[in-house]
Amino acid sequence: MRLNAQQIKNDRELTPKEACEVLGGISQKTLIQWTRSHRHRSFLAPIRYSARRVRYLESQLCEFKRRCFSVC
Repeated sequence: MRLNAQQIKNDRELTPKEACEVLGGISQKTLIQWTRSHRHRSFLAPIRYSARRVRYLESQLCEFKRRCFSVC
């Protein structure tokens, strides 16, 4: 899923903790595992500002949920 600059600008950036809540209360460890190895990991691609500052786009998380959980 390719996003253009306008979509990214209007999209909410979520912390890993917030992303876990959006995905149904999973642990941050599970989020990291899914980010690395899940078949739909392209939708969980984090935005890395630094090694410690990582954000996830809300629209990508909803698309991941739609494809995997049929919810959102």
